Amino acid sequence: MLVGELTVLYVMDDVSFLHIETDSTLAIINEGQRRGWKQLYCTPSDLGWSDKTLYAQAKAMHLNVGAEQPFTLSAAERFDLS
Repeated sequence: MLVGELTVLYVMDDVSFLHIETDSTLAIINEGQRRGWKQLYCTPSDLGWSDKTLYAQAKAMHLNVGAEQPFTLSAAERFDLS
């Protein structure tokens, strides 16, 4: 059993390329949101390595199922993935 908040980072293509009705990644994100997980999004180019530290410039992501704007993204933050 997991204790504490689970954070998931989705590394994927730019969200502007998502097919809202058919993309399986959105189904996975939706399930994580249903479970209350903190969800982050970045593209492969947002990953980096500096001073022996792996990091991501990631944005928090929230799905808005059925809304005109299907998702909300926060401002990018640097997350240590080490």
